[in-house]
Amino acid sequence: MFFADATAAFINIRRSLRPNGRLAFVCWRAPEENQLDILLLRAASAHLPPQPAHDPDAPGPFAFTNPGRVRGILESAGFGEIENHCV
Repeated sequence: MFFADATAAFINIRRSLRPNGRLAFVCWRAPEENQLDILLLRAASAHLPPQPAHDPDAPGPFAFTNPGRVRGILESAGFGEIENHCV
C-alpha cells in the first residue's frame, strides 16, 4: 500500500516466489468503510491544519481499496488467477 510504484514492487515480489508460488495479502477498505479510522481522523482533524483531498491511488493505507486497481497492478506485475475475497 505504501509503494511509490506498486507494479514494480509486485514484480519484485513475484520474482521472489517459487515457481507456481502464491501471494495472499490483506489491505484496508476505504476510509468510509472503516468506522474506527473515520473516528480517529475526525478527532485528529480538530488539531491539524486542513488536509488535502484523499487520493485513492496515492501510496498510503487506503491505496488498495479499489479491487479493480489492485487487479490491474497484479496483472501488470505478471500474476495470474487473481481472486478477490472482500469481507
